[in-house]
Amino acid sequence: MKRRLPLALFGILIITYIAVFAWPVLWYRHLTRQWETQIKSQQNPEELQAWATNLLALYKDETSRGDFFGVTNRPPPGIPISKYGPCVYLSKRADRQEYVQLGWGGGFLNLWGMKIGDTNLVFPDEEIWKPGIYFFQSPGDETPPSIKGS
Repeated sequence: MKRRLPLALFGILIITYIAVFAWPVLWYRHLTRQWETQIKSQQNPEELQAWATNLLALYKDETSRGDFFGVTNRPPPGIPISKYGPCVYLSKRADRQEYVQLGWGGGFLNLWGMKIGDTNLVFPDEEIWKPGIYFFQSPGDETPPSIKGS
């Protein structure tokens, strides 16, 4: 009986760990795969790029714009909305090429999302959907500090 108590406590700790830490991460990874499939099946890539380039033009003269500039504009219909996002923000690369990034997650969860720009936008390390549209997943600690929300 005395040997079963530590084993039972260890089992309870393992179940608690899975429920509190592992399950949300596994569920989030499942959601991101679903969102990517949903976006690819419900979005017109040309319309998505038109939305992004219009958004970039709308904020072209913004003086406070830095590497990341959070905006409160909503993404187009068909983009998944959840408690994880998306956050919409504008970004400018070192080569001055601009793009819109939609990001879900961050913090404890990995940041997952899309980078959308002109058809000549290239991210060689990201998963390309169509020219100028990429899906990415990165560690949650890379969430831009200036995101205002979606």
